[in-house]
Amino acid sequence: MVEKRKIKFKIVCDSRESFPHKQYDGILYSDHPRLKTIQEFQECIQYLGYDCEYFGGIYELIKACNHKYQNNDSIFINIGDGLDQHYSRVQAPILLELLNVKYTNSNPFVSALLSNKHYTKLAVQEYVKTPYGILFYNDLPIPHRRIEKLTFPVIVKPNTEGSSVGITQQSVCNSPEKVEQQIRKMREEFQEILIEEYIPGYEVTNLIFGNKNNLIMNEVIAFSVNNSLFFEKEILGFKEKILKKRQLLPATQILNDDIIKKIKQTSALLMKELNIWDVSRFDYRITQDNTIILLEINSAPRLSKTTELGFIANQYQTSYESLVNLYLKCVMRRLHQS
Repeated sequence: MVEKRKIKFKIVCDSRESFPHKQYDGILYSDHPRLKTIQEFQECIQYLGYDCEYFGGIYELIKACNHKYQNNDSIFINIGDGLDQHYSRVQAPILLELLNVKYTNSNPFVSALLSNKHYTKLAVQEYVKTPYGILFYNDLPIPHRRIEKLTFPVIVKPNTEGSSVGITQQSVCNSPEKVEQQIRKMREEFQEILIEEYIPGYEVTNLIFGNKNNLIMNEVIAFSVNNSLFFEKEILGFKEKILKKRQLLPATQILNDDIIKKIKQTSALLMKELNIWDVSRFDYRITQDNTIILLEINSAPRLSKTTELGFIANQYQTSYESLVNLYLKCVMRRLHQS
């Protein structure tokens, strides 16, 4: 353990144990982090010499707002997804703004935008290619004519969910009839459904720590699902995540240095233009002819040892704790500059 430091951190995150598991496609599933994972992150920060405690989740923030809680000495680390409502990822940033405290990760507007896959694509189309898609609201009639004009296959998925919730092998549809069948199945559970062109290609993700022109870490990772590197019709659904069918691997195994460099530059540009704070993860498909297609952006990716951050630590033979320290440094630098 390093020497004790004066800065105090408070972790904001709702634990999996606080929620009933939902059933998707016959499987009980929750994408909230376990309490043990939150505690391990807290212990990591304490190991780095900082005073760190677990503050709680959304209900604790609401209680703090009701009691006009004041704290000018701590930085609140927002690593949760909020509760289970649609756009829940915006809940913590809004409450932290109301408390007028210092906090990590993006502000309410950016968090809300990046929670909406369709409107994120519209916001970035000047800078990067994205799949064509139709946004469908579950209280409206199915847009038959627009669906018939699509180029198949397409993928039908929730527009505002993360962690592959609502995505199964049946999400990839090869005809208008299959699309409408999938919409009818999903509309009872999800308010917004995205019908999107399926892009064959390599799946890569780009994890970044930093702010605007000051990026501390920018790493591209590739992965396979069921040993498939090039996705023809494969998807990474919640079942594949539960069964750990995803395997991370260095991007250099499938992409050349020029493409990796271009992916990093694209993500850095988007981070700056969208004013994303501290950390973000950009998910891409890279086509056979090396076209870069943005799928979505995550404003609050998991930072546990079992995620991309742990893989990066192993890849560079450095400690997980040292990478968490990089994250904390970029947070403190942004707050100091503001």
